[in-house]
Amino acid sequence: MYNKFIAFILLGLFFGCQRLPNEYLIENSSSDKEIVSLEYVRDLVIPLDSIGSPIYNLFSLYTHGGDEFYIGHNERSFTLDLINLSKGKVIQSTSLNREGPDGIPSRISKMLVHNLDSIFVIQDQKMRIINIDGRILNEYETTIKGEDGSEIGFMINYNDASIHYDPREQAVYTHYFDYGIYNGVEKSLSHPIVLKFYLKNENFEFLPVYFSEFIQSKKGKVGERMPNLSYIGSKLIYGFPVESNIYSYDIKEGITASYGGKSRFSSNIELSQNDPEYNFRATETWFLHVQYDKQSGLYFRTHWGSQPKKIDEFTYSTAYSKPGYLIFFNENFEIIDEIELDSKYWVEESFTNSLGLFFTKKDLYVDNDLNLVFGVFKAVRK
Repeated sequence: MYNKFIAFILLGLFFGCQRLPNEYLIENSSSDKEIVSLEYVRDLVIPLDSIGSPIYNLFSLYTHGGDEFYIGHNERSFTLDLINLSKGKVIQSTSLNREGPDGIPSRISKMLVHNLDSIFVIQDQKMRIINIDGRILNEYETTIKGEDGSEIGFMINYNDASIHYDPREQAVYTHYFDYGIYNGVEKSLSHPIVLKFYLKNENFEFLPVYFSEFIQSKKGKVGERMPNLSYIGSKLIYGFPVESNIYSYDIKEGITASYGGKSRFSSNIELSQNDPEYNFRATETWFLHVQYDKQSGLYFRTHWGSQPKKIDEFTYSTAYSKPGYLIFFNENFEIIDEIELDSKYWVEESFTNSLGLFFTKKDLYVDNDLNLVFGVFKAVRK
């Protein structure tokens, strides 16, 4: 009887120390001084003329001569397509080589356009700098070595983990993946996940940016670990697809901060993976990266909302049926408003520039022709 009593006490202590998922969430700081409306401007239709893809999963933005450009990587045709958004047309399509001196042999996971002569592309083993014509100007190993010369991890960016280039210091900021995570080494989850890589001497330094408490508590076993990384002004603003919290690190001042980003309409943290048919992308909320809209002076973050596993008895939910939302924040990261996006548009791969907020349209056919179609909106503070 005594042993059973002790076992019961120990079990109670164990579960009493376990934090519930929602306890990792930061409460919102809200502002009721104003509201935001998302006003439709137009659909921008860009004829592809058999070159280009109706959807680019990899793209980067570039401003030159007052015009806004969109550089998309077409995985199907393995091209770089230069599109002038201001004029609504494809300017150039460059076929990339898979072999030879300018060969890029494997799939590109992330891309950043600094200018048309400095386009950073990251793959499994290399970070290359190419120009808009596909010529390789320089390349670097993505493998990171420790003090003893052994390989400890590598640079890798995909999804919403943006790359950032500082031309003054000739340094690239990237996501860092520690090899210990592959081997189930728990301490690797508390290692920094962003590094600064100097192009001149190939030295690097880690930033004090880490996996969240929630992800560490789950021992990394969540639907998606890759962070959402945005570089806005001197700040790295980051978060994770599986939770609503937002974090920041001021690169210039060395100051860290965290904010609540809870949605009113969606679940705010990944709760369970016990279902054998569990599909995080299809059913759970997927938070995306923070963006800054210069026209309104507001930050915003998009996310795919949560939904039931089945729409009805016979139909499973898919990414196509997921609702999309935007949460707007002021300069203090107080939540101003949350808006559901028209279901005709995707929230993923959205972007903003001087022309407005852009969302890819789901239906890309105009007059029976396949086009690249963006819905252009304007955020208005009231």
